[in-house]
Amino acid sequence: MEETGRVIALKEKTALISTPRKSGCQHCRLCLFDNTGQNMILEVNNPLNAQVGQMVKVEMPGKNILLGASLTYLVPLIVFIMGILFGNWLGRWLGVNPESFGIILGFSFLAMVILVNRLIDRKISQNRRFHASISAIISEEDEASQG
Repeated sequence: MEETGRVIALKEKTALISTPRKSGCQHCRLCLFDNTGQNMILEVNNPLNAQVGQMVKVEMPGKNILLGASLTYLVPLIVFIMGILFGNWLGRWLGVNPESFGIILGFSFLAMVILVNRLIDRKISQNRRFHASISAIISEEDEASQG
């Protein structure tokens, strides 16, 4: 993922970037939104020491996006289906209604994986390796030619 935005604030080794909101970013929680809801506010690594007001390119490695999407969508779906199948089998073995038991166990497994995902999300969000980084500072001439 590559975005272009303007540095609006600096922290220790990171910068806050304002960039127009994309439709694919509506459900992702990596970014904050400004008061209008039209611009995303990203906290990114600032290895190039960009200053407030500068336009920059921001990159997020594709493998990190894929990992996040897998943890958010694919893993819960697989665990939910496994819970239903296991509950169905276990219900037959215990002599209870297998469909009902499968659904209950499927939703129970889903709730557990969502809680685990939240814990993992907190750990990952603290790891700078998973944050986007400023990859280039856009010069005023380049900015004028693009705008």
